[in-house]
Amino acid sequence: MVVLIGYGVALGCIFGAYIIHGGNIGVILHALPTELMAILGGSLGAFVGQQPAQGAEGDAGGDPGVLKGSQVLEGALHGADGAALRHPAEGAGRKA
Repeated sequence: MVVLIGYGVALGCIFGAYIIHGGNIGVILHALPTELMAILGGSLGAFVGQQPAQGAEGDAGGDPGVLKGSQVLEGALHGADGAALRHPAEGAGRKA
C-alpha cells in the first residue's frame, strides 16, 4: 500500500510541476497510451533480457508480494512471548 502511495505522490509532483510551469497536460494525456507502451515494454524487455530463465521465473513469482504488508515488521512489534512491545517512554518500571 505504501508503494502505491509513493507512486501517486511522485506522479502528482511530476505532473503538478509540469502544469505549474505552463505545460499543456492535454498533450501528455493524448500521447500517454503509446508512451506507456514504449516505456513499460522497453523496461520489461530489458529486465527479461538480462535475467537467466530461472531468475525471471523467481522474480515474477515475488512481484505480487511487493504490494502486501511486511511480515517482518509485524513480527518485530511483538516480543518472544507474543505480548506487544512498549515504547521506551512508557517504561514498564516507571514510577508516577
